[in-house]
Amino acid sequence: MYNSNENTAKWMPGLSYKCQDDIKLYLAVPVALGDSDGTYYSSNYDEDNRPFDITFALTLDGNYKFVRYE
Repeated sequence: MYNSNENTAKWMPGLSYKCQDDIKLYLAVPVALGDSDGTYYSSNYDEDNRPFDITFALTLDGNYKFVRYE
């Protein structure tokens, strides 16, 4: 994402790993780039004003059927 008006951008490299058929793990490291007074820096809630964070996510997927026998 790039904001040309404020010369700031957010770059989000990451990777995913499929542990099993129904489980997938994600790791991302969003990084703010550009001017320090731009949107992505100024909307930072970190007290130390670090321009990056680490994000973990887990996706569970499945397909279940409910069958009623009479």
